[in-house]
Amino acid sequence: MYVEILKALADEKRLQIMCLLFHGARCVCEIEPALKCSQSSTSKHLIKLKQAGLIESQKKGQWVHYYIPESVFSKYPFLKSLIEEVEQLRSR
Repeated sequence: MYVEILKALADEKRLQIMCLLFHGARCVCEIEPALKCSQSSTSKHLIKLKQAGLIESQKKGQWVHYYIPESVFSKYPFLKSLIEEVEQLRSR
């Protein structure tokens, strides 16, 4: 269980996505520029995070918004601290 989560978080781009989604839902068109990678690459990272059960998606009109459900933080209490630590390290 934890192995799949840690594998998903071991990638820098996926960890960056988690940091973005920590602050609210985003669509691929908002995530892609922040990652500085292609839409297809961004989508692959999102799929991996979704398969690990770390994020969910919701279709709104023509857009699909990705978000971290609150239940993920309850299930994996270390995750919130990890994201906050990563953000703090990036801001230095």
